[in-house]
Amino acid sequence: MRALGETWYQRDRPFISDDSAFRNAFGPVKVTPHAEGVAATLDWYRHNAA
Repeated sequence: MRALGETWYQRDRPFISDDSAFRNAFGPVKVTPHAEGVAATLDWYRHNAA
């Protein structure tokens, strides 16, 4: 509970990710839509579960 005050910024605003360094190093990339990525991940786990 003590650290909650120090980390509250992680909960009170959206995260902003800057991928400009990655794109500068590797060029343009295809971004997978969230729903498509989740569906593909679930499908993989359903077929590869140990």
